[in-house]
Amino acid sequence: QYLYGLGPRKNFVCVDIRTGQTLWSRDGYLNSSADRAHAAFLVIGKQVLALTDGGELVLFAADAREFTEGGRLQVSGVTWCNPAYADGILYVRDGLKGPGDLRAIALTQ
Repeated sequence: QYLYGLGPRKNFVCVDIRTGQTLWSRDGYLNSSADRAHAAFLVIGKQVLALTDGGELVLFAADAREFTEGGRLQVSGVTWCNPAYADGILYVRDGLKGPGDLRAIALTQ
């Protein structure tokens, strides 16, 4: 059982939830300072989608042994939203303040 998330140094991490041990860490995906960094994570099958605070969508393998990036795509501007996923569509709010713009991104395999 593993947790994929955002670490204290604005890094992606994989943690063994039974032991608390960090199994891997990957820097370089977030632009904000460590105290304001944000990323939202969705597990879809054997992959993880992370939406960074800079609006970049990062796909990586849900693999506790190593970090393997599958691709990335700029999908919005600065955002702290937690996206929603349904029926192959990822819904993202673009913007930090006000209503922002809702974007729907079709994900294909």
